[in-house]
Amino acid sequence: MLIIREFEKKDQKSAYEIWKYGMAVDWSQGLFEMSIRCTELILLPFTLQLLLFFLGVFSTPEQGNTILIAACIFWFGFLKLFSKYVGHSYVAGRTDMLDIEKNHGKRFIVATTEEQPENVIGTIVYVESKNEEKFKGNRLDGKTWIMFSLAVCPNHRKKGIAKALLKHLEKLAKNENVSQIMFDASSPQKAARYFYSKAGYDHEILSFPLERIATLFGTSIEQFLVKKYFQICKIESFNFYKKIKK
Repeated sequence: MLIIREFEKKDQKSAYEIWKYGMAVDWSQGLFEMSIRCTELILLPFTLQLLLFFLGVFSTPEQGNTILIAACIFWFGFLKLFSKYVGHSYVAGRTDMLDIEKNHGKRFIVATTEEQPENVIGTIVYVESKNEEKFKGNRLDGKTWIMFSLAVCPNHRKKGIAKALLKHLEKLAKNENVSQIMFDASSPQKAARYFYSKAGYDHEILSFPLERIATLFGTSIEQFLVKKYFQICKIESFNFYKKIKK
């Protein structure tokens, strides 16, 4: 039987690992899959082969094919590693998750089971917005909660845990007279976007806020590379919204 409760200090390690997996593995994999469908990035090895041909580096088709295969292996390997780097850098920048009790407290909700109550298998966390929120150009009245993470342990997915956590959050919001719940997801989070839409959340597509990158990457070179990577892959932000019925 599923149990949904507030975070306790003993949950720190397992809750952090679930959240970390969602960003360092799931999100990174989604980013890589987007990159290998990006025409500009896919054509680079072929462009290199053509350039080397005109420079006379190889003289036979066999040599050209060998160079192309090597370039493709190197390039796709680089894209895979760079996608992982971006995901792990995001995790490293979120120092608030290293002490969930201190930084999020009761706003951090966990899912466990009756059989193994000490084993966290899902998490959801929110914060009350202090800003004036808008959706599709319209100013939103009333209290807004921003949900910034919903994660489920890989071994327990497709069992309704994410849906139960989201419903629990909506129930809490209703009890606290919250008018709406909002959150954003990015292009690489394809499965998550489908899940939220199916759960009744409306969305608008916005340009990815590239200024966020400056808070996660220390050097200007890193920031430049990641921004270009996101721009080439056409990473967008999906702003989700749901009105809480009274």
